[in-house]
Amino acid sequence: GEVDEFSLCTCEIAEGRMHQIRLHLSAGLGSPIVSEFYYQKPKQMIEDRKWCQRVFLHAYAVGFPDVSGDTRRVGASSPETEGSGLGGEAEQEWHCCICPLTVELRAALQELEPKDEQAMNLLKTITECGLLDKTHEAVHVMGTENRKGEIDDIFFPWSSRV
Repeated sequence: GEVDEFSLCTCEIAEGRMHQIRLHLSAGLGSPIVSEFYYQKPKQMIEDRKWCQRVFLHAYAVGFPDVSGDTRRVGASSPETEGSGLGGEAEQEWHCCICPLTVELRAALQELEPKDEQAMNLLKTITECGLLDKTHEAVHVMGTENRKGEIDDIFFPWSSRV
């Protein structure tokens, strides 16, 4: 019989436009999201809903700058350098929150058969803890360089560089 193949992928939102990921995967790549109801043929959506009750779209890692308004400085400053621009550059604080896959999505994944050992290991990790990697956790760092190394390179390695 016919066998459906599925890919677990990660995406970066460029501008945050409504349905950006859904539309690009469906129309641009011809690979709609499982259980998608806007950009997929109704017959396929009905078939998907038999094993996955919701759209298989999940915000796993969300990175953002601190917006508390507090001024933070990195580096030493002294009374002589205070206000001179020498000593202690203002740096932005960054956060990355990790959102494990929901119980419903983990259950849906258990309905699939991995195609190789790498896929089997990833499936096992995700279904056990909801994470792509058991070492993933929330991260808070000061400064752009720290953000690049501790957030971007780990959670958004495919990301374009600004």
